[in-house]
Amino acid sequence: MTAEVHALLTMLIAGKKKTDYVFTAADPKRNIVDHEFRDHWAEVCVRAGVGRMLCRKCSTEDQEVILNEGKCTQCQKRPNHPIYLGLLFHDLRRSAVRNLVRRGITEKVAMRISGHKTRAVFDRYDIISDRDLVDAARKIESGQRVEFSHTTATQEPHEAFEAPVLKASKPQ
Repeated sequence: MTAEVHALLTMLIAGKKKTDYVFTAADPKRNIVDHEFRDHWAEVCVRAGVGRMLCRKCSTEDQEVILNEGKCTQCQKRPNHPIYLGLLFHDLRRSAVRNLVRRGITEKVAMRISGHKTRAVFDRYDIISDRDLVDAARKIESGQRVEFSHTTATQEPHEAFEAPVLKASKPQ
């Protein structure tokens, strides 16, 4: 882990026993239940502008009906189970894997860091974008230019590969 992450985790666990959870509810003796975490995550993401809540009843495949301050903009009700669309907490793991690979960390080391035990699952997280393909093409092109300049500048051409000399013919 990085020094910054280590420092943050150290602050989080200050005063806790080894058997305590790192992330807890307001009551430190109670661990966070999955659905509570998801609800809080969705709320924070909506406020940050990276997610939205939809009315389950009014939204269709063709039309999203967004909630405004918890109320449906169409039926004006507060839905019991709204639909959250946006950044998922698990997306952070996917981004971490992509960032590790892009920074040149070997895939084996990246798998240890991310906790992936199988290559197949790791590959599902290492998502390739169009930008990655464009970057790869640029690297190939720059590598070819470097190789070409090294071979032409440092090596004498082999006689079998010399360009033929064309002799000008006399006009008749």
